Amino acid sequence: FVRGGDADQNLVVLDEATVYNVGHLFGFFSVFNPDAIKDLTLTKGAFPANYGGRLSSVLDIRMNEGNSSGIHGSGGIGLLSSRLTLEGPIVQDKVSFLVSGRRTYIDKVLGAVGANIPYFFYDLNAKVNYKHNQKNRFFFSSYVGDDVLKVSEKVEDDSTGSEDIFGFGFNLKNVTQTLRWNHLFSDKVFSNTSLIHTLFNYDIQGDFVGNNVLIKSQIRDIGLKSDITNYYSQKVTLKYGFQAINHNFRPNIVSTSGEISEFLASKKGNLQSTLETAIYGNYEWRIDTLTTLSIGLRVSSSAVKGRTYIGPEPRLAAKRTIGENGAIKASYSRMYQYMHRVSSSSVALPTDLWYPISKRVKPQSADQVALGYHYYWPKTNMILTVEGYYKWMRNLIEYKEGTNLILNDNFEESLIQGRGKAYGFEFLAKKDVR
Repeated sequence: FVRGGDADQNLVVLDEATVYNVGHLFGFFSVFNPDAIKDLTLTKGAFPANYGGRLSSVLDIRMNEGNSSGIHGSGGIGLLSSRLTLEGPIVQDKVSFLVSGRRTYIDKVLGAVGANIPYFFYDLNAKVNYKHNQKNRFFFSSYVGDDVLKVSEKVEDDSTGSEDIFGFGFNLKNVTQTLRWNHLFSDKVFSNTSLIHTLFNYDIQGDFVGNNVLIKSQIRDIGLKSDITNYYSQKVTLKYGFQAINHNFRPNIVSTSGEISEFLASKKGNLQSTLETAIYGNYEWRIDTLTTLSIGLRVSSSAVKGRTYIGPEPRLAAKRTIGENGAIKASYSRMYQYMHRVSSSSVALPTDLWYPISKRVKPQSADQVALGYHYYWPKTNMILTVEGYYKWMRNLIEYKEGTNLILNDNFEESLIQGRGKAYGFEFLAKKDVR
């Protein structure tokens, strides 16, 4: 929850692919395996123009690219989970790979001594790095993660003396793939073009006395984005590009069999599709050795049935160095969000539903101003940051009390929208150790 925002207002991307669920075991474990991660950047204000789609923050995570010189492996064994990572060259100095996996096994360990905890999760990260020549490189990365809960019990029927099966479970899955092409036009101009696929779905299963119920919800994204960076001079850097993502939402898929189907009929769920696009440009000017100014504009849009929304998103950031190690930073940014998550809890549950905007439900938007002071101690490699912010938010989503989150095909009738504001101070002391 960043600067007064909700959990769905954070954009989390892994190698440019959106990750909709970032926690295992209802948020107690991260879905990101540290062995597979190269670096990450968290942005809470002064958003660069190439980011959009959420109001509160951007967490940009990059996977390791694989060692090109030799085969290396690492791993770990813990009380709850184990992990293993392998990386190395496929073709020396030309093609390299990374494979990293993690799984909890407490269900197996306790099952061996008679205890039954029918839950586990796993992650699998993979990446291939292909250096075609000095000007062209290709990357393919993928992530698959799943939470699995399965409960099965035999229940004796005293009237007939027979045994009936009672079963319950759920799956919560993330899948991402990114194919990226890095092209060097010259020493000063290069581009990144990415084809992106994301799948997020959950399903809840129930089985009792021959009655079977399956409830599912799913999001599938297919996107294309391209960014060009031009180091125009020692003082000026230009960055511009575009992005297009087709979102397919299919909430409340229901499949039933047995007597329960007379009361709860099967249905495929309403397919809702939106096309979200954006173009942007950012101009960064180093005015002198002490002052840097960044001016950006992002124009986003989302086409839904019966309406197209267009959102101009201006961005402005300035930095002024004070003394040898201090700096003052100020920023303003506007963000638009064209989808929302409806939840009955602050914990990520399998029943949380993602919905797109519609003709009636408008996109959320926010304006934020921030002012901060940063100081760096080179001898200890520490940074101290003090920052104040104020944020205005519009068209925030909430649902009416008593609304049924599951099996609701006309959910927007139960939604309400309103305004919000958030303000405060943040203090951060950070020390990097290598």
